[in-house]
Amino acid sequence: MLEPWKVANVVAALPLVEVSECEPPPYHGGAGTNRAFLAVSSMKDHTTDEANQLQEGLGETGYRLYGHGYEHAETDVRKILEEYYPQTLVLQDKREWLVKPGNFRDRSAKFFHVCELANHDHIFKLTVLKDAHQEPLFHKLSAEEIKAHGWITYYHPKTVKRLAPYVREKHLVRTTHSVDASLVPPYSPERKGILLSGAISGVYPLRRMIERKAARFVDLDILPHPGYHRNGSNTSPLTT
Repeated sequence: MLEPWKVANVVAALPLVEVSECEPPPYHGGAGTNRAFLAVSSMKDHTTDEANQLQEGLGETGYRLYGHGYEHAETDVRKILEEYYPQTLVLQDKREWLVKPGNFRDRSAKFFHVCELANHDHIFKLTVLKDAHQEPLFHKLSAEEIKAHGWITYYHPKTVKRLAPYVREKHLVRTTHSVDASLVPPYSPERKGILLSGAISGVYPLRRMIERKAARFVDLDILPHPGYHRNGSNTSPLTT
């Protein structure tokens, strides 16, 4: 019988990354309840929209959403702080709004003067770190640029820390890849079959195993990965 595959096994198999940990910035706490999310509205049209759900979900709990395409469309951080000084602020993953040429992301989403946040120790600042393995030095500098107090991440803290050693593990706030409940069809015993969807690679061993043994499954449909784009979310209810 195979031994259970644990988080420690995953971490041990990951490469070592030579980037030092960010020093914890000062925080003095501020009065008031204003909360802001510097967000990217076009993420609703990305291949999957879980990142937009994070933005919109916090928006429904009282965070004011700032960014191109929102009611509060300001993208200059200095002006945002003058207009609405928040005590808690979340900055979307920098690679989502500082767009490289040829990338599918929306270049108009760029925020300006984000370094101003480093001068405000009374604001509790978090940034989103989605794919922890990507560009570790870039993301370390992004966190240091604003003196981030924490990171919102999607994966187990120990795997994030291994791939992004600049984070402080105790200052990780974990969320999940979510799906809009309204898009999930109700259970029906008449609905038959299996759907395999998403990227298939060594990063997803269960998906790869199912694909390799597809002939053993009854009524298995494989939905290929649609690629990365912002032409509308591919998250949608099953219709068959």
